[in-house]
Amino acid sequence: MIRGTWFRVRITKNDSAYMDYEENWPVFLESKNSATLQLSRSKNIMSVSDILTIYMNGVPSGKAPIVLSNREKGTASMIMSPVTDGVYGLPISPTEGFLNISRNVNSVVTGNFEGKATDGNKDIYLFRGYFLNVKINPEKI
Repeated sequence: MIRGTWFRVRITKNDSAYMDYEENWPVFLESKNSATLQLSRSKNIMSVSDILTIYMNGVPSGKAPIVLSNREKGTASMIMSPVTDGVYGLPISPTEGFLNISRNVNSVVTGNFEGKATDGNKDIYLFRGYFLNVKINPEKI
């Protein structure tokens, strides 16, 4: 049994608080050479909810750079899908930063991430977050 599964997502926009939530229902999926970590504000996966998704080319060990498109092994990309007035707004994608998997034991991972994005309006977003004891769900064939 996994105890203490948890995550937190904190985002600033132009040095002001933009988004801050913590929950205990992360989803980590692995399929062949890729993996996805979803950190959603809502437990209801079908609802319209703020969600940060981290895409990995393989499950990294240690620090992996955040890039816009993670085609190379050992890299990760992030997409924040914010909700505005009940609908998804424009996604925010950091182009620099890191994903750090500090512990990966028995398909349970712990780590943190940081990212930086600039949107079309020149607004600067800084992402920071943590995840603790997240179970990796492998693809079932």
